[in-house]
Amino acid sequence: MASQGEEHEGASIQEILVEACRRNNTDLLHELLEDKGDDEIAKLLNETTTVMGNHLYHEAASRGNCSSCLFLPSSFACPSPPPLHLLLCPSPLAAVT
Repeated sequence: MASQGEEHEGASIQEILVEACRRNNTDLLHELLEDKGDDEIAKLLNETTTVMGNHLYHEAASRGNCSSCLFLPSSFACPSPPPLHLLLCPSPLAAVT
């Protein structure tokens, strides 16, 4: 509960990014990042961590959220995720063969 004179602004963009990755919500990820510059996006994606120290990729991959794992590097000028993250998600081509 806020004491008198304190103001709550709600969740930070970092907290919302983490939750969007946890829920595989690529629409929310896009909405959060669409008006940011490349440098700010790179900083948010590379430096945002949970209280346990997990990065956004780790949060998405640990829940099998393939769409979020693939969205993070493909939509913006960011390095590709490590191969381990892609191994955790089934290949879209696996369903074809």
